[in-house]
Parts: sequence; C-alpha cells; structure tokens
Amino acid sequence: MANREVMTECPACLQKLRPGWSRCARCRLLLSDASAATKGSAGIPRRWWVGGALGVFALLAIVVAVSGDSAPPASITGPEPAPALAVSDEASGVDVSRAETAAETLSSAAAGLKREGAAAYVKGDYATALTQLDAAVAASPLDPEARNNLGQLLVRQGRAAEALPHFGEAVRLDGQRWSYRFNRARAYGVLDRWPDAIAEYRVAANLFPDDHATLYNLGLALMQVKDYPAAARALEQAIAAAPEEPSLLITLGTAYVGAEQPDRARATFERFLAVAPTDAEAPRVKALLDALAAAAR
Repeated sequence: MANREVMTECPACLQKLRPGWSRCARCRLLLSDASAATKGSAGIPRRWWVGGALGVFALLAIVVAVSGDSAPPASITGPEPAPALAVSDEASGVDVSRAETAAETLSSAAAGLKREGAAAYVKGDYATALTQLDAAVAASPLDPEARNNLGQLLVRQGRAAEALPHFGEAVRLDGQRWSYRFNRARAYGVLDRWPDAIAEYRVAANLFPDDHATLYNLGLALMQVKDYPAAARALEQAIAAAPEEPSLLITLGTAYVGAEQPDRARATFERFLAVAPTDAEAPRVKALLDALAAAAR
C-alpha cells in the first residue's frame, strides 16, 4: 500500500517481524543475525495472498473467482536435527556404538542436503532444490521437515498431487506443526479439493490463531464452497490480526454480499475507501458501492 511503513521480514518465509523478536513467529527461524531480517527471499513473491477477484452483482448475488495460488507456501526452513534412528539393544547382537555412529552420519548428511535444498529454493534454483530435497527425504524419510520442504517445492512446480503424500507424511510425523497443515491445505486448494483445504486451514488456524494469512486463506476456501457467512467470520478474524492490510476489506465486503448482508458489505467497502482512498482498487470498490445502491432501490 502507498505510504505504508516498510516492515522487516523473515528471510525464510517473509513473515513481517516485530522489533525485538528473536524468532520468526511463523516458521520459528532463529533471527540470530539482525541483518537477515531485512534481506528478504529471492524468488518468492512478496505478497502473502492473492485476493478473491470481485465478480458482478445480480440482485445482491456475486460470483467470486479466487486465484488458485492464494498464498506462497509457508517457509522452507533451515535445517533442524533429523530424528534419531532407532538403535537395537545389545540383545539383538547389533553393535550399538557402530549403529549410533551410522545414524549420526546419516542424520548429518540429510541435514546438509536439506540445508542446500532450502538455500537453492530461496535463490529460485528449483532444479537443484528438487535434487537436494529429494535426496534429503531418501536419506531421512522420517524427517517431517524434509518431507514438508519437498512438498512445497513440488507445489511450486505445479505438482500438487505429488506433494500431498509428502505433506501427509509430515503431518503424520508431527501433526502439531502449523506449517505442515497450512501447506497441505494449500495443495488441496490448488487441486480444487476445497472441503479438504478448509479442514486443514481450520487445524492450521487453531495451531496459529493470530496468523492473518491462514485465516484469509480459510475465508477464500469457504467462499469457494459458497459458505459466505463462515467465510466472513474467518475474514473478520484475519483483518483483526492484520489491521494494517486494508486490501483484506475488499474480500470481506464480497463475503458479506454473498451472505446477503448488504449493509455490512457497504460499510466494509466504505471503510476501505476511507483508509485507502488512493489505492489502485478504489475505483472498482466505488463501482461495487454503486451496484449495491442500485440493487437496494
């Protein structure tokens, strides 16, 4: 938005950062290097969402066309220690010390592959990233982060159906990680599996209640199945979590129209014009207000 203060961003996932944060609230990246927060991530779009395109009115009915790529994937994070491999006890006849050494070597190799894959992803070198992340999953199939990272890359390459098994395994291994749920929801949305996307976005929203991108994507998914009242509730929460993003008001107003709440729609569009009168979308919002007024006559 014009005249809006520029905020620092997480270099891994582009989450806006508040002064004094030691970790990113979204991907939990350790912000040990203060300069990292201002670098951004090459090759990843800067917008967290693409808003629902507003359709035409007909007696307060609205057709909503939502972009298939509603948000960039949640962060491909830096390496985390892979789970320790199971080591048999002495009764099995296995040399435990040797098995532990082998497990540590494998874990180290997988971490290195994951790190190199994440670095290539951030640079936009998806071919190298795919090679490295595929190898990381092969080296450590029980590492949910490696699975998640590979899944994100596959979605980025238009291979969402291939990504779903990896997200599914990541969720099976760690069902309480917000990013795994968010990314699987996004893959479902790309495949037009909206009920599944809604279910996953709801889990993600419970895990990360104040994340406006999750709530916004939940609202868009609900609009796809024409559950406009529920969509409006999710979008209201998104706006409460990110009041500095007036563009969200356009989609909320659209949801109110779909829910046959013209007064709320009108108030929401007027609020958008009050806070962002010079925005590029202002003329379209004014036209929507005129359409609402005509429909009310």
